[in-house]
Order: sequence, then C-alpha cells, then structure tokens
Amino acid sequence: MKTILGLVLIFGFVFLAACSSASTSKPATETDAITAEQEAGPVAEVGQDDSSLSVEDLINATYSGIYEDAVTLQDGSFEDQPFTVEYQEDRELYGDLDGDGVEDAVVFLIERGGGTAAFTYIAAQLNQDGQLVDAGAVMVEDRTQILAEIIEDGQVVLEITTRGPGDGDCCPSYKTRRTYTLESGRLVDTSAEPQDLVRISADDLNGTNWILLELNYDLPSLADSQVTISFQDNRISGSGGCNNYISNFSLSEDNPFVMTVEPVVSTRKACPDAILDQENAYFKVLESVSLWGYDHGQLALAYLDEQGEYSRLLFAPQVEAENN
Repeated sequence: MKTILGLVLIFGFVFLAACSSASTSKPATETDAITAEQEAGPVAEVGQDDSSLSVEDLINATYSGIYEDAVTLQDGSFEDQPFTVEYQEDRELYGDLDGDGVEDAVVFLIERGGGTAAFTYIAAQLNQDGQLVDAGAVMVEDRTQILAEIIEDGQVVLEITTRGPGDGDCCPSYKTRRTYTLESGRLVDTSAEPQDLVRISADDLNGTNWILLELNYDLPSLADSQVTISFQDNRISGSGGCNNYISNFSLSEDNPFVMTVEPVVSTRKACPDAILDQENAYFKVLESVSLWGYDHGQLALAYLDEQGEYSRLLFAPQVEAENN
C-alpha cells in the first residue's frame, strides 16, 4: 500500500485521488470507449469436468499481446524492471469462446511500467483437451474499474469506468461497455462505436444491497455473522451482524468516488463477544470510509487504518431470496 500522496486504492481495480503522470510502459493495443449503459449479469461458473483449466495452470501460463514478446507468469507474476505483469486472483471467467462446447478461460492482468499508470488487460486461454492455448491479451484501460463481467454467447462483456469530461488520468468516472470476441483464434475488442457517456453518481448505489466479505485485506468476516449494507437516497442502513444501523453518506462533485460517511447510529442488542467485536470494528471503519469503487462486480469501501495506510471493506451483492 502507498501513502495518500501516491497510490490511494488497490482492490483489484486501481485509481488515484489526484491526477498523476503518465506511465513509461508501452502497451500493445488500445481500445475505444463505447456505450454508457451498465448491465450487470451473472458471472459464468467454473466448469466441473476433469478437462477444466485450473487456476494453477493459468497463473503460470504464457500470455501474448502485452509486449512485443509474450510473457510467462510464475505464480501469477512477471517482472522485467521497470515492467511488471500481475495476475488478478479469483477473477477468472469460464465459458465457451470458440464454439467447441468446452469451457475456455478469461483472466485479468495488471501491467505497470514504472509510472503511476496501471493498465488492465483481458486475456483468453482456450481449452484444447485440457491444455492451455494462448489466445492473446487485449488492453482494457488504464486505472479502470470493472463494474460487471460475463461470458455470453461466446462474447466477453465488461462494464467498466472510462475517462470523460473533467476526468484526469488518475480517475476515470464514466461508465461504458466493452465486448471481446475470438477472431482467427485471437481475442479482439469488438466494442460498438462510442456513444454518450454517463458519469458515476450516487444513483449507481441507490437501491443496492451488499454482504460483507472482508473487513480488510487479511480479515474475512465471521462465517456465523452476516454484516450487510444497503444504499437508498444518500442513506445507508443494514446489520452489523448483531445490531441494525443507519447513517448518511455523500459523494464529492469533483470525484464521485470520494465518499464521506456520517456517524453510525445503531440499536443496542447484546450478542456474543466475537460478533460484537467485529460489529464495533465494522462501525468504526465504516465511519472513516473516504473512497468507494467496484472490484469485478463487488463493492469496495476504502479507509485509512491505524497505521495510516489504505485498506478496504469488501462486499458481495446480496441476492434476494426467491419467493416460494
């Protein structure tokens, strides 16, 4: 983690609180901004048969399309200073890209070149009899966030943030859609022509409901306690795992990912010590949240920890129970 003057937030996506200088890296391909509608959908599930491509193979695979020469990862990393490529863990998509009825794999890579830029790449590995076949990587954008992702009808569809009017290099804050398809065995950007962009706002949080996964990078939430957060008309509410709570939030006009949360008000029900300890810790960091964003369809709320470094609350979408 970096100080507030440097890298402010890494959730799997990257963005900065202030504008930064350009990177010295030389990505192979650039893609265009397109439509501004967000259309979240279910993520394709991992195949269950013996021929499925394993994560172990993917984090040690060879990927072309980032530099002139292909790179081979070792335990998810490639380094040739000042250039680095990092595999994004637990972000794999599985689905049939080439129409052979077998699930292929799509992964996300972050490339850095000594500057502050962090280029997200989408890469495909085809499944031929359980063996990896590199189908290339395509650059998505610099310091983008991925709002949603899906493989559908042989296409990869991403909802991402992109730069629009008033945005600096650091902070893309407009929504757009990208599509990727195989052509002659290579992954290519097949996005439509650019259209009007819509900026991220509190409306994107309005009516959404989430379940806490992690209090910080190294601390998952308790399995026997469900912590939730809901957003409605600049108000947040939910359960701390024991007590219900409410608060208010606001977003900055200059950067809609800058968030201020007012003091939390909660009920006072008694619960087991472990649950109350987690709840108190959750309320404390929730009140200190200063940034929010998306991490591949999950919600991340960033805060400064006791050491003055950025950490984050990570939430998964809360799925409503179906009516019987």
